[in-house]
Amino acid sequence: MSVSKTLTPKTAIQGQYNANSAEYRSIERRIHSVRGYILGADRDEQLRILRKAYVYAVLTGNAKVRFADEAYGKWLASNDIYQACRTTPAMTHSDRGKAGWISDTLEDWEDNAEPVLDAINAREWFKAGELAYDNLKGCGRIKGHFTVALLTGKTACIDTHTADFLDSTTDLPINKENYNNISRETYAKGVETLENAHNGLVFAAQWIAFDRQRDEPVETHDLFYDSLNIP
Repeated sequence: MSVSKTLTPKTAIQGQYNANSAEYRSIERRIHSVRGYILGADRDEQLRILRKAYVYAVLTGNAKVRFADEAYGKWLASNDIYQACRTTPAMTHSDRGKAGWISDTLEDWEDNAEPVLDAINAREWFKAGELAYDNLKGCGRIKGHFTVALLTGKTACIDTHTADFLDSTTDLPINKENYNNISRETYAKGVETLENAHNGLVFAAQWIAFDRQRDEPVETHDLFYDSLNIP
């Protein structure tokens, strides 16, 4: 669904929010709670939670949410990422595919995750997304930031839907054709635009934009958040 540039990001997001305010208030409460929990947890617990966010983020790359959820659920049940990907549509399972990237990263999980967690604990949210991009295989910049956004709400996953939203409401050089190659500087401007468009919780703004462009019911990511087993 395209929107006119007569709409600003703020007015477009506000309209979507108002139409589904109960759902989005619940989502925002959940994001705040998860961020508080991970910041207060010990390092082993932080590693456990980030591990799940990383796996889920990679599985969502270039895949519909329902397929990512299916593969993620299989991984949770079996701890076999190759089997989970092999038996799920839209998931690759070769050594160069999602299963290989995830397997390689999890093999040395603590070493790979430590820089990301250090940045999260320092409240350096954008830096944490960039470090996930640098250290966690299969993320790229977009899913690196998604990994961090799922747990903190403080950065954004500028996927194809969000790129389409920004393209249709701003003059930023971000669109569906180039979103995979957005520079660090342009990505930061996209994150800042989304942060200023809602209430400062940038992931909530991006989440609302994602839903708006898909023109489908609100996506809750319940499977992922329930899997964290946070009290």
